[in-house]
Amino acid sequence: MIRIRILLGAGLTVEDSRPLLHCFSESNRPVARPALAAQVHRVVEDLDRQEARLSRARASPMVLLG
Repeated sequence: MIRIRILLGAGLTVEDSRPLLHCFSESNRPVARPALAAQVHRVVEDLDRQEARLSRARASPMVLLG
């Protein structure tokens, strides 16, 4: 459970977390592995896309104010 909570807290989904549970040490600390790094990069890219979409959405109503 600790490992899943760490991954969920980092923005991964439960589905994304399952194959990454082996990327931890005995003390439940993340260990840099290609699978973990790749998934973290995907999460960051997704967050960047969401941020851009929200920025555009925020700007749209502001046009009404001039």
